[in-house]
Amino acid sequence: MWVAEVSLPSGRRRTVQRRTRPEARKALKVLLATIKAPPGLPPNCSLGKFLPVWLDRTAKDRDPKTNAGYHGIMLNHVIPMLGKVHMDDLSVTQLEWYYAEVGKTLSARTVKNHRMALQSAFTDAERWSVIPIGANPARISKTPSVPEIPRTHLSVTQIKQFLQDPDPDRL
Repeated sequence: MWVAEVSLPSGRRRTVQRRTRPEARKALKVLLATIKAPPGLPPNCSLGKFLPVWLDRTAKDRDPKTNAGYHGIMLNHVIPMLGKVHMDDLSVTQLEWYYAEVGKTLSARTVKNHRMALQSAFTDAERWSVIPIGANPARISKTPSVPEIPRTHLSVTQIKQFLQDPDPDRL
């Protein structure tokens, strides 16, 4: 049995045990990545704790309209449904279940926007060492396909008729 141990600034110790040396090294890297989380974000915190902090810290980096959309997605949908799940514990299966649930009341395009917002949040979580690099479940999750909307076009005669309309205000 191989044991890797890390002393935390608080004086406590975190230990991982694995059967082989390479497995212990890999577990140690994951442990170190989660310990280096920025202030205000404990390692492997829940989505309910991480997402509000993420929204505040990254608000200046996004367009105000996008920021408002992300706030709505996270506060109205993601946090109520997945807020208690810890970042490391969230699986692709859980995300795809979430997409299916919100897809019952929202359009496929909106569900894709939810995935984009979650992918952005998890990418920042990796960068900030809240979760280990490569542990972004939103990156590989799938959303429902967006059906293409058939578009109709006016014929030349219809365009001429439209342009010659004596009362354009009615349109």
